[in-house]
Amino acid sequence: LEAAAAFFRQQLADPERGKTARDYLARRGVDAPTEERFRLGYAANAWDALLRTLGNKGYPPALLEKAGLAQLRQSGDGHYDLFRHRLMFPIVDLQDRVVAFGGRALDDSEPKYLNSRETPVFSKGRTVYALSWARDEIRRRDEIVVVEGNMDVLTAHQFGITNAVASLGTALTAEQVLTMKRLASR
Repeated sequence: LEAAAAFFRQQLADPERGKTARDYLARRGVDAPTEERFRLGYAANAWDALLRTLGNKGYPPALLEKAGLAQLRQSGDGHYDLFRHRLMFPIVDLQDRVVAFGGRALDDSEPKYLNSRETPVFSKGRTVYALSWARDEIRRRDEIVVVEGNMDVLTAHQFGITNAVASLGTALTAEQVLTMKRLASR
């Protein structure tokens, strides 16, 4: 997952491949420090860019499938990248380890936002987006601001509301509330 995050960061920085994603961030007013802090990336508009790159580094397709990064073809004869032509939001745990990704479509693809599926290290109903990045300010203020989505979190943090988090596109779950309640009373 960390190798995938690094690959997506490289793709975003690529002058040609990352242009559409960088243009989207510029239109949304996301500045460079926010992009860097949230480790944003880009999943190329290709069926197997991540598979090929990480495969060359020794990561087998079955492992990438288990990590929620690849999908087995219906025919059973190979895999393809789950995320394609999307702005990538790494989802990290409280120890700042990448456990999953959210991807925002940069064209008319559906769904508009796609999160990694459940994996051995990621449960969407238990994970809170940006909690590790907001933790210090949450403790300082004894308050959490819950917003709707990843872009809302970025915008809030960029403008000084650094105790903002999001529920990963799902209804707020009891497990997420309990996780947050351990850090703040409000």
